[in-house]
Amino acid sequence: MKLNRLHLAGCVLVSLALAAGAQTTTAAKPAAASSDAGCFQLSLVTPVQIQNAERAINGLRINLIYGQNTDVSGMDIGLINHATGSLKGFQLGAVNIAEGASSALQLGFVNGVGEDLSGVQVAPAGVNYVGGGDMGWQLVAAGVNVAMNKMDGGQANAFGINYVGTDGDNQISAAGINWIGEKQNGVQLVGAGLNYAGSDADVQVSAAGLNIGLANVSAGQLVAAGLNCALESVDNQILAAGMNYAGDAASGIQLAGAGINWAGGKTEAQGVALGLNGCLDNVDGG
Repeated sequence: MKLNRLHLAGCVLVSLALAAGAQTTTAAKPAAASSDAGCFQLSLVTPVQIQNAERAINGLRINLIYGQNTDVSGMDIGLINHATGSLKGFQLGAVNIAEGASSALQLGFVNGVGEDLSGVQVAPAGVNYVGGGDMGWQLVAAGVNVAMNKMDGGQANAFGINYVGTDGDNQISAAGINWIGEKQNGVQLVGAGLNYAGSDADVQVSAAGLNIGLANVSAGQLVAAGLNCALESVDNQILAAGMNYAGDAASGIQLAGAGINWAGGKTEAQGVALGLNGCLDNVDGG
């Protein structure tokens, strides 16, 4: 109880003497328990800060240049904000880093979570990174969104790259690349660029560019000018100018204004105003 009262006094009085004493400890300490967490942190550059770097912060942390603590809950504001454990709350800075699983909003030029994230990352220009799975959204005006594992939510950018290592839901880019390593469950939408799904895909839409699904496309592919490609079966492929390609059956319709419709297996219907329809099996519709 006496130690806790001294910690509380340090929070209220912003005691530099207490900070100096804490930083002189040479032995490694485990991450602080939540009951022993500080309520306020002011850091110039770690270790020049009020609370020891091995102590958690529940409340407000202000990092004038660089601040490091274990778990952080609440408001985390500064130039470079670093939590070696989990983050719960809000980070605002040029660089925001949380090494552990986090439930948070990160707003900065570089936002990184080492494990799973439940929340939102926003970068005006820069990088949003999640080392685990992501339940939420990654938003960047110009830059890169990365989720190394499964994403339940979405990624969006005006210009850049959206990348998911395994299964993903929604990806939106005005100009750039949408890339999902395995199954795509929602919509991939790009104004100019590439939509790619390493396995099954639901919907891929491009104004000018490529839609590629390496397995089945269950709903459809739509491109104004470019290529729709499903290496296995597909429901519907529609384009104004370019090529529709299905490696196996096209169970819906392949429709092109000018270009080529090609199905490696059975298809329901193919229609082209100017170009070629090709089917290596039966055409049921016409």
